[in-house]
Amino acid sequence: MRWHGAERTVPEAKDLAGLAPMLIQAGDQELMLADAELLATRVQAAGVARTLAVQVARWHVFHLQAVYLASARATLRTMVGFVHAHANAHASALPQPAAADAPERPSAAVTA
Repeated sequence: MRWHGAERTVPEAKDLAGLAPMLIQAGDQELMLADAELLATRVQAAGVARTLAVQVARWHVFHLQAVYLASARATLRTMVGFVHAHANAHASALPQPAAADAPERPSAAVTA
């Protein structure tokens, strides 16, 4: 896939250190399955927490078929759960502002 003329670059594992935890989802009929597996291997080697989930009998962006496929809906729920778990873990690790430093909340709009 070099049609664009750009030089091929492959990031080294050290370049991936410090990334946020990753959820990598692919189907076993995915055109880019080997890339997903390589990414999972490289981020793990760089010390990044990762989850690789390969769905049986699914293809590239099968998530878009959630209206028709129960497995796509389940995969989207997994994605949401992953984001919630990691976002909540990250938020709880952040320093909390003191009450005096907390930003003011806008008051509710009143319509006449």
